[in-house]
Amino acid sequence: MKPTFGAALFATVILTAGCSPSKKDLATVNGQKITEEQVSAYMMQGPEAKNALKSLIQEAVLVDQAKKDNVKVTDEEVNQYLQAQRDQYPPSILDELYAKAGATPARVQREAKKDLLRIGLEMQGAKVSDESIKKIYDADQNGMFTKPEWVQIGVMVAKDRGDADKAISSIKEGVDFQIVHGKFTAPEAKGQPFNYIWLGIHKGEIVNDQRKPLTGLSPAIKSAILKTKAGSAAPPIGTPGRPGMSVIYVKTRVPGGKLPLEEVKPQIAYGIAVQNNQTKQDAYPELIRNAKIEIAADQFKDLSKPESLLPNPGGVPMQ
Repeated sequence: MKPTFGAALFATVILTAGCSPSKKDLATVNGQKITEEQVSAYMMQGPEAKNALKSLIQEAVLVDQAKKDNVKVTDEEVNQYLQAQRDQYPPSILDELYAKAGATPARVQREAKKDLLRIGLEMQGAKVSDESIKKIYDADQNGMFTKPEWVQIGVMVAKDRGDADKAISSIKEGVDFQIVHGKFTAPEAKGQPFNYIWLGIHKGEIVNDQRKPLTGLSPAIKSAILKTKAGSAAPPIGTPGRPGMSVIYVKTRVPGGKLPLEEVKPQIAYGIAVQNNQTKQDAYPELIRNAKIEIAADQFKDLSKPESLLPNPGGVPMQ
């Protein structure tokens, strides 16, 4: 079982533990009421309800055992855990992904706490010193405990050098790049939708989300992305054999740097414990196998089987 640090916690919990749907009106359509009860019944017919029940069962098992073993996870620890993940994405992007997946901030917090409870149960009895943690943190040669610099760019293709120069002059005068893009983009490129792109920079390289250098960038484009200041455009860039001139506008630059030790301390401690064979990686599966789980609804009967609540081999346990 791999550690879940750094994994995106796309929460799938839909039902609220301990609450039953009411008949409260949520909407009225041509005089016909739609109630919470109707919405709940509708959702119970889809896969969302099963995922929610599965998550709540996992949570109940973990919380029960954590109380018995006095394993605690504070709100501060949850926030640090989530912040370490957010720092690996451009600003606000991870929260936007959560929102698109239907995960409210409260559910994200809940899933993160569940993950940390599992890890806390696995690490009971493990002895990892602050000195050994600090040593690994300081010797971070691969940048595991850093966040990349993020640069947000817009790109347009003008039909010639003259239009490219006019576009750059407009940007210097304070005209919004989206307006400049619409005015000076070459006719053959006007059908392309406008958008800004986030790119990561790590150790002087423009990288993807796996911190692997992007290939296929010309030296001129790479230089423009690396060196252009926020709020300005690089000099026009031509591509041999292709018409038009590219204008790269840098909207935002967010500095990279070392993550605070407190954000990554649990990750380092867990890694050391795993390496030293001090973790109880069967703790969670044993809890599930020994739990008394009774499923009342026929459509969810398979959740009474331990294997349905356990992680896939090599995967993360929480769904």
